[in-house]
Amino acid sequence: MESSVVTSFRPVQSFRPCLHFRTVVISDTHLGKKAASAAFLFEFLQNISCERLLLNGDILEGWGMKHKKRTPFPEMHARCLDALNARAESGVEVIYIRGNHDEDWAKSKKKISNRTITFRDKHHRHECPIRFQKSFQHTDVQGRKFLVLHGDVFDGFMKSTKKKVIAQYADRAYEGFVNLNGIFRQAVQDMTGAHVSPAAFLKRKTKKTLGIIDGFEKAVTSKRMIERFDGVICGHIHHAEITPKKDILYMNSGDWVEGCTALAEDFDGNWHIVDWGRDRNQYGMKRVPSIFDKNPYESYRGVTIRQLGLARKLWPGADYGELMGEMWECRRKLEHQNERLAELFKEKVTNDNLKKEQKIRQKIGALEQKIEGITELLAPVHDPVS
Repeated sequence: MESSVVTSFRPVQSFRPCLHFRTVVISDTHLGKKAASAAFLFEFLQNISCERLLLNGDILEGWGMKHKKRTPFPEMHARCLDALNARAESGVEVIYIRGNHDEDWAKSKKKISNRTITFRDKHHRHECPIRFQKSFQHTDVQGRKFLVLHGDVFDGFMKSTKKKVIAQYADRAYEGFVNLNGIFRQAVQDMTGAHVSPAAFLKRKTKKTLGIIDGFEKAVTSKRMIERFDGVICGHIHHAEITPKKDILYMNSGDWVEGCTALAEDFDGNWHIVDWGRDRNQYGMKRVPSIFDKNPYESYRGVTIRQLGLARKLWPGADYGELMGEMWECRRKLEHQNERLAELFKEKVTNDNLKKEQKIRQKIGALEQKIEGITELLAPVHDPVS
């Protein structure tokens, strides 16, 4: 099956080409992780139009938000969310499907799966509905039914709790390597505007050598749950592909860390792989967007901050809970000392009372200073965009 992109162009307000599709599927953007190709993703989102946008898991870096609770969310990554919110408000059906890095929001007491949440900003009068699903059934123009899910349920490594913990630590170690890759990628990007990733090449070769990609595809297509569908759409393994398997069509949307790929359905029901890092030049793209450019979706930032606030509550880091507990305890003690001070004022002025007042005021000062310090530590959480 062809993987070329069929596009039609029309002028928009910024006189940039717009790629029109019926459906677009992206996954594994890992926004919040330094290694994410956020600038390319932001450019891609600016230059596409579609009726349905499927976010097939690991859009936010949930593991990173959990382990690095106080790390501010990068500006360009936040702009990607601004762009997604703009699409949601414009009438595009945006569906967020859980991935293994999203598992906490699906399992938490405040679970948001199988719900449509409309994120609002009253000041700018924005309303951005996003539907959250564990999996989704998509029917294309040709009437074919596709099961859309992230794919980690087919990964034997992720089914074991112990192995899952190992995977999380391995992910953090791998991030260091990908960060070095990002430095090289950024240098090439600045010089040529091209997306070159040695990490992507090595990871793809390693997975092919070990049979990981082939094993994953066999695991997906061999499950009985797939038999009643004409195809399956996954992410998870960061390897974009469209391949007929047995009696079904297997498709993978790839990633936006080592690669920059998406799946797109045109208005005839044909599916294509969009490799934005490779093909962006042929669509007239030149300089890659930067945080120093004006953000065309700036008015959606209030909505984005609300979403990040929700995400951080759904992925509570241990240090966050401890700090909040310490904050409330300090406030309780502060309230008690203020009550003692108020009672002291009601009594007659004596030398002993003056000494007591001095000690109470010292304790109040120390508690206020401690609360201020905790507030500074929590600031990136409550105001998550840097």
